[in-house]
Amino acid sequence: MATTSRAGAVGQEHATGSTTVDTLAQQRVDDQRVPTWPLRIGSLVIGYLWFTQLLWKLPWNTFGSPGLKPNPTPSATQPGPFIDNGQGLYHWMTVEAIHGNKVLPFYGDLIKNTVLPNWEMVAWFTVLMETAIMASLVLGLFSRLGGLVGFVQAINLYLGLSRAPGEWDWSYGMLVTLGFIFMLTGPGRVWGVDAWLRPRFRRQIAAGNRLVRWLYLLT
Repeated sequence: MATTSRAGAVGQEHATGSTTVDTLAQQRVDDQRVPTWPLRIGSLVIGYLWFTQLLWKLPWNTFGSPGLKPNPTPSATQPGPFIDNGQGLYHWMTVEAIHGNKVLPFYGDLIKNTVLPNWEMVAWFTVLMETAIMASLVLGLFSRLGGLVGFVQAINLYLGLSRAPGEWDWSYGMLVTLGFIFMLTGPGRVWGVDAWLRPRFRRQIAAGNRLVRWLYLLT
């Protein structure tokens, strides 16, 4: 009887010790967990920010730069093929051309020599890209891809505009950071279309669908 009691006590102590270790391990895991819904709120806010930035450069208003006149004598302050009238997307492309070299030595020259001569084509691409970013982040649809594209566009804005007069470089830096976070986390997994897509994608992946495996990574 005594031997049985001692064995039971040892077993109980062992079980208690294991439970304590498991509890501490779980607490360490819990300490590193963060709620995901704030990421979703952030993606909605940044998606709305991209939406507001579309409103002033709509294509049917010449991307916000109506009445551009040819520039017969390009100069340091008017480097493009048209005279910058201070309005719309062409104006901000011109600002990038003038100040882009301050961050990356060749970036302003790239804008001047490549973007400005083809500014309407680039403007269409910009509007479509920012529309895709906005839709992705607001709907939570392929939100990691939306974060990636937003991250790339934010880098472009940082390189071109962060050293321009009157601009606050940290605003572009924060936009880069948020795009990077969304790219890694996929905020659409909460209250987004991605939350609906992911379990369906997993079933397709289990069935051997390789294409869906790549789409899954974008959610």
